[in-house]
Order: sequence, then structure tokens, then C-alpha cells
Amino acid sequence: MDPNIAPQKIVNVQRQSFYHMLKALITLHEQINGMMLPYLEQSDYITEERKHHLKNWLSSLYRHHRLYKETVDEGFSAIDSYFDFDRDNL
Repeated sequence: MDPNIAPQKIVNVQRQSFYHMLKALITLHEQINGMMLPYLEQSDYITEERKHHLKNWLSSLYRHHRLYKETVDEGFSAIDSYFDFDRDNL
């Protein structure tokens, strides 16, 4: 077996695992968002200030998803450059 294949496959499995986990997390947050926004609009017991804070929190989740994905992508690119899968250096 080519020694470059095993590390490359391990990194690819980890990368795909991360993307699937992130997609599940985003789906969960979309479901929470879909449940919370109608509740906030209909609730008379939550003040407008608190509604505003909750809406900001829900919208910040998507920004943090993007930042988290970018950070992990930088890590994977560093691993790819460390192993340099395009060259025979292992």
C-alpha cells in the first residue's frame, strides 16, 4: 500500500465527518430558529428588548457557524500542507 494513501484517507474521513456534523448542527439551529421566531412574535410575556436579544442570538449562530467552518478549514489546509499529499515526501 502506498504510504501517502493512509494519511490522506484519514484526513479526508475526518474532514467529511466534520462537515456532516456541522450540517447536522446547522439543521438543528434552523429548527430552533423556526420554532423560536413564531413563538417570540406571538408572545406577549416577553418584552421587546428580550425579543431583540433572542433574535440577535439566533442570527449570530449562523455567523459563528461560518467562522467555525473557516477555522477548521484552515486547520485542514495546514494538515494538507504538512503532509503535502501532492508530492512523495512520506
